[in-house]
Amino acid sequence: MTESAAGLLSHLSHELRGPLGVVRGYLRLLGQGEKLDEKQFKAVTSAISAADRVVALVDEATELSRLLRGEVTLRRVRVPFASLLHATIQAVDLPEEPAIDLDVPDGSSASVLVDESHVSAALAALITSVVRAQSRPGTVQLTARPLRVRHKPAVRLVIAPDTVSRLRARELPFDLAKGGQGLKAAIAVAIIDAHGGLVRERHLGNRPAGVVVRLPALR
Repeated sequence: MTESAAGLLSHLSHELRGPLGVVRGYLRLLGQGEKLDEKQFKAVTSAISAADRVVALVDEATELSRLLRGEVTLRRVRVPFASLLHATIQAVDLPEEPAIDLDVPDGSSASVLVDESHVSAALAALITSVVRAQSRPGTVQLTARPLRVRHKPAVRLVIAPDTVSRLRARELPFDLAKGGQGLKAAIAVAIIDAHGGLVRERHLGNRPAGVVVRLPALR
């Protein structure tokens, strides 16, 4: 995203806050009314939830704009990537249906220099994107390994469902656009980029088959 696009995102989120505040205020007044029947109360409650969701999206748009402009201070510390990953999965909200498990085998022993809270949130969002893209019960595997990029150490994390190894590409019930995470995945990409890393979709044939994350590692 270019600087002008980041500016537009910031301007749009700023302009939306005022009208959204008015809408939410009046909806809450309606919800407190004593003359609402059950159907009307349910409609107002749904409208309040929808308005709150839009406000959350506006907040995410503001955060994304600040990240893209380099306005977020990153407090980097040295942390073993395996420890970061194991801590991250505790923040992943697994669905009850379909039942999805996470498998984190012993991975890279590399350490990374990162803002731990930001990168952990980014990885959690990306893992959640893959988890929510599943339409069948199964396991999402998180596999990390060290590598070198242009003679510099890095760590590569593959987030992929185990069905990838068992199904042909045309059979994959997998859609990364599914999940309703708002701008969290875009924010995650911006956070990883701010750390000198990258995020890309992994493909099997012409179908998405997971996400690959790469971060610079320490020697």
